Amino acid sequence: MSGIESHSERVECGRCGFPVELDRGSVCPKCGQRVEARYAGMVVEVDIAHEGERVGDALDKLERALDRALMGDARGLRVIHGYGASGTPGVIGPRVRGWLRGEAARYGWKVVNDKYNKGATMVWFE
Repeated sequence: MSGIESHSERVECGRCGFPVELDRGSVCPKCGQRVEARYAGMVVEVDIAHEGERVGDALDKLERALDRALMGDARGLRVIHGYGASGTPGVIGPRVRGWLRGEAARYGWKVVNDKYNKGATMVWFE
């Protein structure tokens, strides 16, 4: 498993729920709680499609984020894949959702569209 490398990866603070970007340190700016690489009970967030990634690159980032989340005992993963620059669905989102649904069927996860962002998908491991 590689180290945390995505500058846009965030987790919720275990104490107050505030989103903490992992590259900014391991302390929650709201409550001061130390945020560990273990994500027990947290939802990990990863942005896989806003740095010019192609579909293959986005899927690679997604697989690494899933590995980190699962190995860290996270309860879920919020995957930000974008919707499409023109206001119509892009290429990455549908491919990512399809791949995630296949993995969910295989491992018993639940995959749902993020109700607040049509460019994101939630994966629940519980």
